[in-house]
Amino acid sequence: MPNEAGGGIHKLICLLCDSQFSQAVTWSTLFLLKPDEKVCHSCKSKFKKITGQICTLCGRPQSVHAVCRDCEVWKSRVSDSLLLRQNRSVYTYNEMMKETLSRFKFRGDAEIINAFKSDFSSAFSEVYPDKHFVLVPIPLSKEREEERGFNQAQLLAECLDRPIHHPLIR
Repeated sequence: MPNEAGGGIHKLICLLCDSQFSQAVTWSTLFLLKPDEKVCHSCKSKFKKITGQICTLCGRPQSVHAVCRDCEVWKSRVSDSLLLRQNRSVYTYNEMMKETLSRFKFRGDAEIINAFKSDFSSAFSEVYPDKHFVLVPIPLSKEREEERGFNQAQLLAECLDRPIHHPLIR
């Protein structure tokens, strides 16, 4: 079905809710090879990106850019060698993210990674711009990997433009 800009409408199926949705096909999407959307607008709007001030250790949203109270308490109780150096999450852990991660991690739905691949990659590059970082996915036990069908840490690492090494064994 053509539109005024010479494009058309491309019908897609949402990875999360299985509903059909449309994506406009334009000259820019064709020439720039923009990938098809994987998630409908309704589902995408339920992912809440973390923006603004965050805890400098755990990445939790807060009113100031400093270490949060929970991390301060944790630091006082744990040996310095065991401390978290830095964590960054792309989205808040709301019901939508909880369900999506559960499907991805525990129900073997590896394709779900495409729901947040672009945002995950962009956020990683922003926080860790040095391209010399090496990614080391934590291996799963053979039984767990056979049960799940994939290693979620490996799939996440493959989303990023960094070298991946496998020096660890289970």
